Amino acid sequence: MIEEIIFPQNDVKNIVVSYSGGVESTLLLYLLCKYYEKTDVKIIAYTISKFTADEEVAASKGWTPESVQAAKVMQYVQNLTEKQPLHIIEYWNKSQQKEIMKKYNLKKPLEAKPIIEQELGLKILETYNANVWYSGYSIFPSVINMKVILHDYDKDLIQDTIGFDQIVHTDNVEQFETYTKVRPFAALNKSDVLHLYMKLNLFHSLYKKTISCPYHYGPCFNQCQDTIKARTVAKSDCLERLYAERLNGVSQLKV
Repeated sequence: MIEEIIFPQNDVKNIVVSYSGGVESTLLLYLLCKYYEKTDVKIIAYTISKFTADEEVAASKGWTPESVQAAKVMQYVQNLTEKQPLHIIEYWNKSQQKEIMKKYNLKKPLEAKPIIEQELGLKILETYNANVWYSGYSIFPSVINMKVILHDYDKDLIQDTIGFDQIVHTDNVEQFETYTKVRPFAALNKSDVLHLYMKLNLFHSLYKKTISCPYHYGPCFNQCQDTIKARTVAKSDCLERLYAERLNGVSQLKV
């Protein structure tokens, strides 16, 4: 079953995995570690994290650095596999963000993050002689489906103009000059990925350890997590995740 999910490539040297500690990237890292467990292929989990010199200040603003989030969840992957992935953390700051925004004429700060991730990721591919780069990219559920599944939830948080209808379709496998980009979940949404956790019997041991967002308010929605956390006893910390859990019958939302 693992082989059917991860689209294994031929002539693999080493593998880089974009890793956040979230639902998709954690399952992807686990599956790669299991598939290549008995091989010499090195797996390098790569996290980009916004730099802060004072974690207490960050926490007071409702922000957990991605480096902390990913490293915490990584331990659970390591406990479940013999293959121990190398974890590389690359930091970026506001200065880099401003430079990228100016260079590419971007309007929103969050638009700079994928570009920073791409540039640093290419350096890691070269450094570790890797020729395959995995991403946990997945599509958003539709606004209509969100409103149906979360019909008893705060509907003003599910807006047609934000997030869920901005679906970018992409190929599962894309060939570049020096590496191959693989996105096993490119045609799936978070509900589909959660279903895979359940089929693989990883719901309690791994899914529930994942963290979907480093913020107490999601960058995709307006303070949705504060509202959700006040009404749940589980780790449903974003609307997309809550949708996935409700659809799979595992949400503990208080209504």
